[in-house]
Amino acid sequence: VEQLLHLIGDGYYGLFQEERHGEVLARYLDKAHRLGMRIIVYVNTHLIPPFMAEKDPEWAARHPDGSYRTAYDTYRLACPNSPWADWVMAELEKLARYEIDGVFSDGPSGACACDHCARAFEAWYGSPMPRGAQPGSPEAEALRRFDLETRVRFCRRFYETLKAIRPQAICYQNLDVLSLPSEPFLPYNDLLGSEGGFMFYGPPRRGYLWKTSLRAKVLEGCAQGRPTVIFAAGDQKPWSCYLHAPGETRLMFAASVANGASVWYGLHCPIENMNRPGGQAAGAMNQFLAQHEAIYDDTDSLANVALLHSASTRIHYQTAREASDFYEAAGTALARGVGDVAASFEGFAAMLYHSQIPFDVLPEEVCARGGWDRYRCLVAPTGACLSDAVIASLRDFVRGGGLLIASLDTSLFDEQGRRREDFGLADVFGACIEERIDHFRDFNYFEVIDSSHPAMRELAVRLAPAPAFGLRVRPTTARVLARYHAPLAGRYEPMTPLAGPAVLWNEFGQGHCLYLPGTFGEFYREYTTLEFRQIVAGAIRAFAPPSIQIMGAPPSLEVTLRRKRDGSMTMVHLVNYTGGMTRPIQQALPLRDLRIILREDVLAGRPQRARALVAGEELSITSTEEGTLVTLTDLSSEYEVLVIEEGR
Repeated sequence: VEQLLHLIGDGYYGLFQEERHGEVLARYLDKAHRLGMRIIVYVNTHLIPPFMAEKDPEWAARHPDGSYRTAYDTYRLACPNSPWADWVMAELEKLARYEIDGVFSDGPSGACACDHCARAFEAWYGSPMPRGAQPGSPEAEALRRFDLETRVRFCRRFYETLKAIRPQAICYQNLDVLSLPSEPFLPYNDLLGSEGGFMFYGPPRRGYLWKTSLRAKVLEGCAQGRPTVIFAAGDQKPWSCYLHAPGETRLMFAASVANGASVWYGLHCPIENMNRPGGQAAGAMNQFLAQHEAIYDDTDSLANVALLHSASTRIHYQTAREASDFYEAAGTALARGVGDVAASFEGFAAMLYHSQIPFDVLPEEVCARGGWDRYRCLVAPTGACLSDAVIASLRDFVRGGGLLIASLDTSLFDEQGRRREDFGLADVFGACIEERIDHFRDFNYFEVIDSSHPAMRELAVRLAPAPAFGLRVRPTTARVLARYHAPLAGRYEPMTPLAGPAVLWNEFGQGHCLYLPGTFGEFYREYTTLEFRQIVAGAIRAFAPPSIQIMGAPPSLEVTLRRKRDGSMTMVHLVNYTGGMTRPIQQALPLRDLRIILREDVLAGRPQRARALVAGEELSITSTEEGTLVTLTDLSSEYEVLVIEEGR
């Protein structure tokens, strides 16, 4: 399959125009189809074409001061509520009459402050569009809904325009699945795609190591059975003519397919760069995947741990940095706290990656419908803004025997950002809020006071760094496993007395809750504090044992576990980020003698054969008391997939 841009491109811009591209596209499609290739045409739906700059005053998106909104420093963003949208749909109708196999819509941008948007707002809602809305106000919420509806209406119109002429063609767009709710867009996307492989846009050492993998997990969680694709730029952003290092390229491919996603690999520079090391690495990965396509088709994750993704929290929660009282009164529509939901999400994900605990991402709307039935542990990282339906579902999950791990102010606000009197999950946490926070900065501590608990047994220290902020809570039914020390005046001052709880454990129904009242995920994202990871992994291994164990692995090895839907084989994907303490990663360092144990209940049938697909080696299978043991003597590159064939 080719996502076609080069034939209709104008620099970096691509939009079919029949008078310019019609004849050559028809010939290209005929030749491609005779070669067995399917062609999905790229359509830019967020920029005004450079060759139509005279339309800027009428079509361009505007800031409140009337200035143009731009992208990539030089291009003008198009307003989806302007006549530009009519022009796009007219060109799409012409394109759909050719023998194309699908269309990829790269956009749109959202609503803006132009006159077209003002007229659309008043037509849709019957009142003037607010100007200068304050965060958390009803006016700000109205503008947010307008922005979302603008995007959804454009996507629906684009989808219906294509399908009316070419119903068999697939249609999908570039979705921001982290910042926007995905469900409104699902009816207009035959597959889900997102830019999980566009990196780094800054110093590589600051890039999130697991970006591609985590985005692929979010996509699969949101897709509701649709295929998923990671858009991966071959170039190291923002340099369009400088390709990624070969190690980084292989990791983008590996992290995508290990989590059920296909890969769109795109160049923003001359094709000759495919002869460079990064391009050659991409070619080799594509050849490998083509040879083993059947292994990757029709698989499902076997993870029994899921990370809760709350789009409501991403939308409504605002990070504050005050060090004393900061929570607004109950009932106010301003979710403000010291947490950072994006950093917390990535921090808790990193704890799971570093511990080789396979996990999925569970969107809040799926959780609200009880879509957690195959999980034994759910992790809610700074999930501040949760609906009553999500809270009721999480309560049922724990009551029925599940393990919930939650941090900071999870459930303190509803899905619109309105403050509750107390945590919505106070009974599950076994604790209630005391309204204040402590600012621990970077030189304070918490102390283990109950080392007998399974969550604390791996800790080799009594004192560990406290996260930057701790929320004061009062235990009701929870057991306190660790307490903060009161904030020090300075790093060389005498140790202060013990203060509020730092780690709490509560039994609720048949299940359990590990509650961490502080910015644990946010802090781990930056400091990778070992003890945070040990507490989380210790609780999971004791009360929701993962389906797989890896012995001899460093924290830089990602493990995912998937199975063919027909039950014929199970795949263990190993993604090796061990890069010699530098980034970009040129070449991963080899790992030796990895012992992999699959729990007995994981395999659908008796294991018959185990292969390392990249190495092309047969592996021995041993039955042990712990489960099925497979040993990989050499992981010499960034990726390996173990295929275990099962008999009935």
